[in-house]
Amino acid sequence: MKYCLLLLAAICLFFPGQAQRFSYRRDYEPMLRRSKDPADAVCYTRLLPRFLKGDSTLSISEMLYLMIGYTGRTPFTPYDDLVTEKRIYEYNNKAQYQTAIHLCDSFLKRRPLNQQAIIEKAYAFHKLNRQDSATWYKAQFGRLMAAMDWSADGRTPDHAMFAIGPRDGQNFIDKYYHADLGRSGSAEDSDGNFCDMLEMKFKKGGKAQSVTLYFAIQHAVNTTAAPRRPQQPSMSKQR
Repeated sequence: MKYCLLLLAAICLFFPGQAQRFSYRRDYEPMLRRSKDPADAVCYTRLLPRFLKGDSTLSISEMLYLMIGYTGRTPFTPYDDLVTEKRIYEYNNKAQYQTAIHLCDSFLKRRPLNQQAIIEKAYAFHKLNRQDSATWYKAQFGRLMAAMDWSADGRTPDHAMFAIGPRDGQNFIDKYYHADLGRSGSAEDSDGNFCDMLEMKFKKGGKAQSVTLYFAIQHAVNTTAAPRRPQQPSMSKQR
């Protein structure tokens, strides 16, 4: 599928120098605790209604708190959610756009920050020529992706970007940066937290280049019955 998102600004991962604003090892647990405190301004239940109505005053750091808070809600089943994400994708791939939207509607009531459902809903609206709705959901998807991008440069496991679930890194490369996915693998940060490792392939100055990006998803791994432990950092060809 081709997604017509807004063009990115010049400052992006293709260039060095992005600040490290989030460290999974240092920040995830404290931020999660704050997101659960009803008295805190960054409590998940305070931030979510603002996101759902498209509140433009919601800052990018608040978006990161929202995403971290989402991972602490019950139920949080990112690997099980892959089944529904696949169904939505298949409906769109078969041009069953209204069916895809209906499934997205019911799924997003339970999983309001599911990136795959949000961008697939945008795509379905686009194909139905309902451009106002398509633009709305593209923007919601973009806000989630921008928070990932803002969190860290993703160049090493200890500087991994925050991601909610196991497909978010692929969405970041494919549907946000519109780059090609290369090889994939896994790694750990210095505290043993699991990271997805993905190759992003792009052209710069007319030359093919690539960069390896890391996405922290230990919180997602914690939800699986059998812990998913990575091998030594390695790469395997993306299908």
